[in-house]
Amino acid sequence: MGLSQYGFALFIARQKMGSGLGRVLTLGRQRAAMGYGNAERLGRDAGLVWDGAKLEPTSPWGDSTLLAAGAETVNSMDYSTYESCSIVHDLNHPVKGDLVGAFDTVFDGGTLEHVYDFPTAMRNCITMLADGGVFMAETPSNNWMGHGFYQFSPELFYRVFCEANGCRLLSLVLFREGLVDQIFAVDDPANVGSRVRFNVTGRTSLLVMAQKLRTTEDERGTMQQSDYQTLWRQASNDVQAQARRGTLSFLPHAWLRGLDNLRTDWERWRNRHRGLRRLRDIPSIIQHCTASYDRP
Repeated sequence: MGLSQYGFALFIARQKMGSGLGRVLTLGRQRAAMGYGNAERLGRDAGLVWDGAKLEPTSPWGDSTLLAAGAETVNSMDYSTYESCSIVHDLNHPVKGDLVGAFDTVFDGGTLEHVYDFPTAMRNCITMLADGGVFMAETPSNNWMGHGFYQFSPELFYRVFCEANGCRLLSLVLFREGLVDQIFAVDDPANVGSRVRFNVTGRTSLLVMAQKLRTTEDERGTMQQSDYQTLWRQASNDVQAQARRGTLSFLPHAWLRGLDNLRTDWERWRNRHRGLRRLRDIPSIIQHCTASYDRP
């Protein structure tokens, strides 16, 4: 796990929101993957107050980068001490005691996809945040097979960080690194009215930023995929659609299946970029995330 320029952009945006990074917890200890010079340049270009005296240039870890960017404290949580984390805990099990509400910022730079009991791990992240705190993640989305247990869809985070769970999702960005990076802001599929797809060669990842508004009794809640919720609400219309399809019952079954496949392919092609808005670069990600915090 390493603190990349994309992950660090979330920290810059968090700091620019006005309340500061506060008490930071990283899931897994983050290596200084982007280099101290690049971190300082990105921070200063974004107008961040940079405290270079807190940097530890000889350390391979990114803790001091976050302290220089304004964090009050930086802790790291892992299953074992093999990378000298400050807190040992198995995220498959609920957190308790002093860890509840202990942090203002929780950052996942590549841990949750390796935790088998993802719902419990996600609930732990929310539980460890103080009210008003912010969860941030740089996490795999597509073409990461073999990397961990899971790779994640934008839909998942929109459903997790919802009002019923005492949260709101501030921003979600998809990126694919290459000769020319592709970066998109991703809208909520529930608002788009269809699944948001982005199927390309190469690895794609998500940048997630969400805020805990209040503590709830069950911070997992009930989650359902938005397009299925829409279908269930339109059950009566489905009956009518089936009746219309009955007028084609004289056609062979294979033909009907072929027509359904053509319709599905057409819908996917027509909606291939729905819910995606292109962003130019790292500064535009910071601007997008910061602006999203100001929206109600």
